Amino acid sequence: MLTAAATDLAKVLSARTFAAEAHKGQQYGGKPYTDHLDAVVEVLKRFGYDDPEILMAGYLHDTLEDTHTIKDLLVNRFGLRVADLVDACTDGLGKNRKERKERPYNLIPKTPGALAVKLADRIANIENAKRTNPGLLKMYRKEQPTFLSRLYDDDYRDMFDRIKELIR
Repeated sequence: MLTAAATDLAKVLSARTFAAEAHKGQQYGGKPYTDHLDAVVEVLKRFGYDDPEILMAGYLHDTLEDTHTIKDLLVNRFGLRVADLVDACTDGLGKNRKERKERPYNLIPKTPGALAVKLADRIANIENAKRTNPGLLKMYRKEQPTFLSRLYDDDYRDMFDRIKELIR
């Protein structure tokens, strides 16, 4: 019989495997997409998150946005909470980035745990941009005032502080 910790680990690894397959052939900065997904989960762990559903959502956070995955599939495979976390972090439709971000800006504050996933994604993205893509870093700097005004929550101050430190 598996322990609860072993069961939780198996669930998290199952989410990673699912996300890797869903993103198969996609790249992130010239590397396999799984590098980005691993970075997001590493950021979550670095900030003390060990809730398996949060970690699962970290691996799955781009599946609705960037693959053919639908939310019902996530619900059936990983449960409603994980699917809701991923859904909240998923951009909506729009003619430009600003319009697409309206959806997650509205959903994240209403979905407990989604802000941790979004902030981990943002930190991983900015850390990567600092190393490899100054243009992307400039975009994150430009977006920062809106990002803060729409999502800031003092309960996540340490993660917001990391972003502030990175985009200086």
